[in-house]
Amino acid sequence: REAQQLCHRVAVLYQGRLVALGTPEELSERVQHQARLEVEVEQSDQAKTASLLGAKGYDYMIEEGGSTFVIRGVSRTSTPSLVKDLTADGVNIYKVSPQEPDLEDIYFALHETLEEKV
Repeated sequence: REAQQLCHRVAVLYQGRLVALGTPEELSERVQHQARLEVEVEQSDQAKTASLLGAKGYDYMIEEGGSTFVIRGVSRTSTPSLVKDLTADGVNIYKVSPQEPDLEDIYFALHETLEEKV
């Protein structure tokens, strides 16, 4: 995280070739599928939340204890809409914490994409 705060521009190399160049924010936009959203809900709302997320096609997992959902691929711009949908369905939300991809996530996501093409 410290490098991300200090860097103005980042270059990503793959097998000696430049494959991405930009600010950490620009590169983060390229791998939004790596973004995560943690949503803590009322324990009794777990089934309702899982049903709604499944119906909307979200990829999620439930952390141990059953009240925090980690939802993958939720961009910053789609977070308010998701929260609105959950509350409209009667889900009690106690915490919403977006987890943007860091430089390490960006690096591995870009390399993974390139390795799939080879």
